[in-house]
Amino acid sequence: MAKVLTALLALVLLTTTPARADDEADCRVRGDWPTIVRGCSGVIARTPREAWPYINRSWALERLKRFEEALADADQALRLDPRAAIAYVNRAAALIGLKRYDLALEDCESALQIDSRNVLAYLNRGYAYEQLRRRDLAIEAYRQALALQPGHAYAQQALKRLGASP
Repeated sequence: MAKVLTALLALVLLTTTPARADDEADCRVRGDWPTIVRGCSGVIARTPREAWPYINRSWALERLKRFEEALADADQALRLDPRAAIAYVNRAAALIGLKRYDLALEDCESALQIDSRNVLAYLNRGYAYEQLRRRDLAIEAYRQALALQPGHAYAQQALKRLGASP
């Protein structure tokens, strides 16, 4: 009987999917947004006082167009780490998705006060200004992004769309 139980236990262990031990790795992966959300949710469940999984999950949620959730995660990240420039960038992106461009611009400014070389903050700033029909300020923001990262495809496309040279 013991041999039968041991054999059954071995069969169960071989055919059972192991518990997710790699949430942290999934939370850092790029491109597969639902996997990032799941992985970060697992990390947050274990370590709710760390900002980085909220930052990463907010980014993935924004990419999935789940803007309110992205905004909530960026807010939580900033409560945990008010100096996290990327959390301001992510919150700005969520606000842009919600068409709250003036608030997005405030977050871009906050991000740039912390990290004046943050290309994403300049790109978000440019897009927000574009949506507010403030062409000259949008062009300036995209040019600042290009100055920091020459050849950035999105900044170049945006300038072309606005009829401006890099």
